[in-house]
Amino acid sequence: MKRVLMAATVPSMIGQFNMENIRLLLNMGYKVDVACDFNDTSVWPKERTQKLKKELAGMDVNCIQLDFSRNPINIKSHISSYRKAVNILKKGKYDFIHTHTPIASSIVRIAAHTAHTKVIYTAHGFHFYEGGPLKNWLLFYPIEKFLSRWTDVLITINKEDYHRAKTRFYAAKTVYIPGVGVDIGKFSVCQINRSQKRRSLGLKEDDFVLLSVGELSERKNQKIVIEALHKMAEKGAIANIVYLVVGRGEMQESLDGLISVYGLKEHVKLAGFRSDIDELCEIADCFVHPSVREGLGIAPLEAMAAGLPMISADVNGIKDYTKDKVTGCCIDPTDVDQMVLAIKKMHEDEDFRKKCIANNLRIAKKFDIRNLKDIMSEIYQGGGYKHLKAVLLRQKKREELGVGLDDFCILSVGELNVNKNHQVIIRALKEMDDLKTKYFIAGKGEQKKKLDKLIKELGLSGKVKLLGFRRDIPELLRASDCFAFPSRREGLGIAAVEAMAAGVPLVTSASGGIKDYCISGITGYLSKKGTAEEYKSLLEQVKNCDEIQPANLKKYSSKFNENCVRKIMQSIYKGI
Repeated sequence: MKRVLMAATVPSMIGQFNMENIRLLLNMGYKVDVACDFNDTSVWPKERTQKLKKELAGMDVNCIQLDFSRNPINIKSHISSYRKAVNILKKGKYDFIHTHTPIASSIVRIAAHTAHTKVIYTAHGFHFYEGGPLKNWLLFYPIEKFLSRWTDVLITINKEDYHRAKTRFYAAKTVYIPGVGVDIGKFSVCQINRSQKRRSLGLKEDDFVLLSVGELSERKNQKIVIEALHKMAEKGAIANIVYLVVGRGEMQESLDGLISVYGLKEHVKLAGFRSDIDELCEIADCFVHPSVREGLGIAPLEAMAAGLPMISADVNGIKDYTKDKVTGCCIDPTDVDQMVLAIKKMHEDEDFRKKCIANNLRIAKKFDIRNLKDIMSEIYQGGGYKHLKAVLLRQKKREELGVGLDDFCILSVGELNVNKNHQVIIRALKEMDDLKTKYFIAGKGEQKKKLDKLIKELGLSGKVKLLGFRRDIPELLRASDCFAFPSRREGLGIAAVEAMAAGVPLVTSASGGIKDYCISGITGYLSKKGTAEEYKSLLEQVKNCDEIQPANLKKYSSKFNENCVRKIMQSIYKGI
């Protein structure tokens, strides 16, 4: 039987981020063992680790105790861990190892080199990063660079790390995946009694609740929020704001002391370790993630999936999915005054919060764990990474078009003529008054000059672009969020069917053959009046809701598959 070892420094890394990977490996026919320091209680309580071990045992996964020191300069401990790791690898005869966390992965990769075992290493955020401390660069960068030589697949979860690893390291393959996966479904279906849940936590109905989830550490930087609340309290501006901090760690005693000194016991609650994060997101008003360094950050992505606006640090991995005034407030995590302003903005501006919520629900979908399962399956199988390639090609094409992560990209494809009616979408964009919505038209024709003139007259040169004739339509579709097809007359419209096949929802006219496949609420939305105002409403509906499912788009487009048409034509030819 094929065998895999999953390794990490602490059990929380297995329980929080790798259970889906373990299930995936089991389904692929592998026997899986897990090695970590199950005695470590710095992040998880003993009871939670025992529960994890029972869950793994129920999956027929063997748990191996492998002591790791989290102190990077504890050489004696590291040598001991290395020797034990070599024995485990030689005894287990594993096909490969999937290792996580810097210290464990350094030791395990050296051991794997000795035991001639293949290695997949997921870097959950390098300790060296743009603007990071010099000591981190001096200590961790040379180690990671050297050990990349002994890494068969290096997985990075943010773009900064990916670029650095791809251009400067030596791994046989370097792969970017968008995080470790968020169970979007879990956070979208959570339903609780909000008032009752708040009361159980000692919160009032009218409290404005800020929520943070993560280890209590200097890196997670919960301290700056407490300091900001102290400043607000001194000026009598703290109002009904309560900061709920979930997690445990080395900073707990220090934070407790700070809360007492500042007299904030009514406004800051340390909730300890919790397993009901989805329910806590339901009773919170804003999520705060002030880390000074972050690989990506699963907790804030879960909060976004639950529909919370964000106050987040403008640092490495977090920047992959946050943007100031789009997802919330992005701040310097060392600036208390910026944190004060961000808290006030969230507390006082309900319209701003609603706008951020809509954006966050859309952005979080890109990190859905269901997408990552396919990518990890191909990595484990050593396949062609087709799902990963699709993600990377989408990003590359959007960068080429000047489309940002949080932009809403509309595409039309077709001859520039009066019948194709592109001008109505251009006018709809003027009505939307949204700098984050971009419209691209691929095609040539007699209306080019008129459309160019209209774009300039409406002041939309930064939002609408005529691309001319293009041979990269599949790539443009992959980079788009919506396909606009406002034709006044159409036999069928092959471009719109191709968009459906690519999983892109439609906004179309109700003309002729278009009604054969554009079904409101299933594959897109039909404009009955054909006005710019109506198209604006339909485009905003696609932008701000999850109603149109890619599976339905592909299902309906399959009816127009060339093989189906070929069979029909074949029967006609035979019948004649």
